[in-house]
Amino acid sequence: MNSTDIDMSEVFDLANDLLTVAPKQVVNASRGVIRSERTAVRGRIQAGAPKDRPWLANSWRVSMRTYPDAVVGSVFSTPDPEGRMVAVFVVYGTAVMAPQDFVTPAMTPTEATLGPAILAALDPLSGSPGSDGGGDD
Repeated sequence: MNSTDIDMSEVFDLANDLLTVAPKQVVNASRGVIRSERTAVRGRIQAGAPKDRPWLANSWRVSMRTYPDAVVGSVFSTPDPEGRMVAVFVVYGTAVMAPQDFVTPAMTPTEATLGPAILAALDPLSGSPGSDGGGDD
């Protein structure tokens, strides 16, 4: 009778890396991509903002938080000079004003590009600078 010994330690090491190291690599690779993309979204929002409210184009800010298993990039509006969140009323409309959604079109390109950009940042042969090792900003 023949017997075959299989050393499973490499398989266990690989499984451990997939559970512990890989998520950290994804977060690190995602950080640079999300930083770049949120800035691009803000630029598209600013370009598409209604021209009759010039302060609205400049009221958009960006932030990013890094957690152990996620990176969250945000683009948000700030209140107008009188403290009102006018961007919400402009985008969604009011009882007397039709909606002027300039935010959704600015975000739409991200749906198609974000995933592939993160995958490219994870690929060491792609030459992508997506993993910058930077912190929150």
